[in-house]
This record gives sequence, structure tokens and C-alpha cells, in this order.
Amino acid sequence: MTKNGLTYADAGVDIDAGNALIDRIKPAARRTARPGVMAGLGGFGALFDLKGAGYADPILVAATDGVGTKLRIAIDTGHVGTMMERGADLPSGVAEGDVLLALASDGVHSNGYSLVRRIVEVSGLAWSDAAPFADSTLGEALLTPTRLYVTSALKAVRAGGVHALAHITGGGLTENLPRVLPDGLGVSIDLDAWDLPPVFQWLARTGDMAEAELLKTFNAGVGMVLVVSESQADELTTILTGAGETVHRIGTVTAGGDVHYTGTLLG
Repeated sequence: MTKNGLTYADAGVDIDAGNALIDRIKPAARRTARPGVMAGLGGFGALFDLKGAGYADPILVAATDGVGTKLRIAIDTGHVGTMMERGADLPSGVAEGDVLLALASDGVHSNGYSLVRRIVEVSGLAWSDAAPFADSTLGEALLTPTRLYVTSALKAVRAGGVHALAHITGGGLTENLPRVLPDGLGVSIDLDAWDLPPVFQWLARTGDMAEAELLKTFNAGVGMVLVVSESQADELTTILTGAGETVHRIGTVTAGGDVHYTGTLLG
């Protein structure tokens, strides 16, 4: 256990090392570029423009991913029917002053499970024991399926004013929000704008996690963030709430390229 408690790296997943690897292989990847390639490394999907092959105006999006070590818990508990994924993000027209609308998650979703398993090991609990934070077994609670936001998000997009959507997956708010921001823009997030769900309170307490590690590993109760026009934020909140989402107004887009937090989740 480190000075700041358990970290994702302690469980075998080093996000910083992964980001550094991407930076190192970017020059090699650029040497494979050909007409039609639309972006470099770093996104969840690779974009390729097929106009050169005689098509009207299609964009091919390709991605590959795995279910991660949540599958290990599903196998250990026998609850394999809960395994499914996943979403994407699409920036367009993000500007300083835009509002961040957070849609609540249903639990851990599908990221951070190497650390989840390490924390459960530290706790001494079995998957079949009662969850300290839910009315179910520990295994069942931690296998709560990922919430899907496509229906409600599309309603908001069709209403207008949505400039970007960020799916809060691996890397948490800290890593995923910058992916939908243009260069030169950052975000300010008020951590007092929502309550940390009990599952994350338990994980943080049991693993003695630092707040920064929590925000970079787990979704911390936010499964999707919509970046929206300030003038339409209230209307879009009403639409999303009507579609069954729990919505929190958690911050704004700012000048500068950083994710800045105020308040606290672990007070």
C-alpha cells in the first residue's frame, strides 16, 4: 500500500505509463499514415475518410476493446449475464462558458476492476458476502451492468445545444473530458455538485484512496457528461430528466487546457 493508499497502478494498471507509451509510438504510427486517415492516436475510435475509394461521403470508424477484469468477477461469481458495453464521444463547437451536465452512473460500470478486485482482497470479504453499501451480495453489487445513455443523449442532441458528449470510462473525469475539448480549453468541475455514491465511498475508504486517484480511475458516480450551450442548459436538463436520467450541473468549460476541481467528494 502506498502513502496515499491503493492506486490503480498498485493493481497493475498504470494510466500514466499507458499515456507515455502512446506518446512514444506516435512517430511510428505517423509513418503508416495514408490519404484518408483523419486523426492520430488517442481517441477511442480511428477515423478513415472513404471518399478516395469512390464513396459519396462516408467516415469509417474502427475500434477494438475488451471487457477488462470485470469479467474475472463475473466468472468468479457465476454472474456472466451482466457483461456488455459501450459508448463514444463526439466534439463539435465546444466553447468557453459551455456548461457540463453530468448523467449519473449506476455503479462502477466497466472500468477500474483490477483495482476493485485488489480492494476486495484487502477488505477480506468474499463475493458472496453482503455488500457493505448495497442490499445484495458484494459480487452482485459490483457487477451492476453499465448504464446505456444513447436514448436520452439522442433526445438532447436532437433538441440542439449539445456540443460534445464524453463517456466517463477508464481514466474517469480527469482523463475523458479533455478528449472532447479543443486545444486551449479546459474545464472547472465542482465536486460538491453531486454526492459520491456508496459503492465509491466504500472503495475509497477500504482502499484508503486519494481523491485524485479516485477521479482518475473510476467514474465517481458520473457515467456521461454533456457539454452544452449555457443558454440551453436548463432546457436540456429538463429533457434529460424526462428521459429518466439523474442530471447534475457540475461545471463549465474554461480557458486553458486543464481539468480543475473545486470542492470535494471525500469530505
